[in-house]
Amino acid sequence: MFIDVKNSTRLGLRYPLDVVQHIKNSILRAASETVRAMDGHVHRFMGDALMAFFGGRGTCKESSAMAAISCAAMLQALMQESVVPALMKRGIDARDIGFRVGLDFGDDKDVLWSSYGYTDVHEVTATSFYVDVSAKLQSMASKDAAMLGQNLMKFLDLPETLLQQKTERRGDEIVTVPYLRPNYEMSDGNPLNYEVRKLNFKAFAKLLPLPTELKQILVPEVKARGGISFYASVLGGAEGFKPYPSLSECLPKHVDLSFVVRAEPLALDGLRLPLSGKFIKQNHGKEARENDGLEPEVVEFEMRRTTDGFGNAKPCERTFKRSTAYRGVHSVTARIVDASGQIVFQDTIAVHIK
Repeated sequence: MFIDVKNSTRLGLRYPLDVVQHIKNSILRAASETVRAMDGHVHRFMGDALMAFFGGRGTCKESSAMAAISCAAMLQALMQESVVPALMKRGIDARDIGFRVGLDFGDDKDVLWSSYGYTDVHEVTATSFYVDVSAKLQSMASKDAAMLGQNLMKFLDLPETLLQQKTERRGDEIVTVPYLRPNYEMSDGNPLNYEVRKLNFKAFAKLLPLPTELKQILVPEVKARGGISFYASVLGGAEGFKPYPSLSECLPKHVDLSFVVRAEPLALDGLRLPLSGKFIKQNHGKEARENDGLEPEVVEFEMRRTTDGFGNAKPCERTFKRSTAYRGVHSVTARIVDASGQIVFQDTIAVHIK
């Protein structure tokens, strides 16, 4: 992963040096802390940019690769909701504040970690086509956006819904930019045509392991309501279950999962009852397409007030259980509407499968 401050040279023409330093450091500090929070490693700072990597011995490659993408989305959320507003309070124009991210995946045989330099002036770093691609993708990214390389997208079998074509204006036309720039020539004379895509932040943000109340600020289609929660658990093991936050881990196949919507008694106050809901399971990826197809599975349910044997109100829960089956990123959405058809709660949990 490469992250840099967008338009950093321009900052020096508009603000005093101490303000420029504050802007750059605010963005790079947010970036480095987000990398660390997602179990990544900040490898080095390079002026107004940083290089990071995810993974290591004993870690799942799929989980590390997904963590890198989640990191890019988390950084965008952090910039949008925290860093930019804080800098604007200091009188800094929001148009001058931004970042760019480039991401790609290199497997063990495709990356060489070695020492560069001589005697006392040296550094251990990575040599790889995919490291170079990540740097170029960062330079291709538009303000506050992340670009993904072909190898990363194919390794994770990412759904097209999470990706967007990069576009740019040429004269009076808006054209797509499907390939890495420059489009290198292969030894046989043909162009490399290495595919690149922009991360669809709005689509990916609703899959982040964040509270529903925060996600609805980032994604309008997410709807939170106090007292209603949606969570998933991996079933089995010594304790019988383990919480599974959205995209938190890449699971093996044939693992049982439970998705639960829970409404506390007070959460139903003021609503037009009964509430009706749906669990919507959506598969993605090559394996699912070749087996069950990609049509969503919908399971309907109702939520009503319930009481215990003493007449005391108790929480209402509805459960949806399935097993992991196909490689890729899949999702389960819980949607609840009141008697008038108004959505009162909606959230999505994504499951990543090896």
